[in-house]
Amino acid sequence: MKIIILGAGQVGSSLAKNLQKDHNISVVDERAERLRHIQNHFDVKTICARHHTPIFLKKQVLMMRI
Repeated sequence: MKIIILGAGQVGSSLAKNLQKDHNISVVDERAERLRHIQNHFDVKTICARHHTPIFLKKQVLMMRI
């Protein structure tokens, strides 16, 4: 399953860690340092962007259909 996690804080990192084994995970956050930490420790895609805008969310959903 493809899953987008919005936010790379404690909850987002924990979700990425626990779900990475069985799912295709993308983590979105606007703080690059948090994403670097996740990239260094987990097998997930990271996207540095403001994730709370409706246009961004629509674009991500459309990209996941491909």
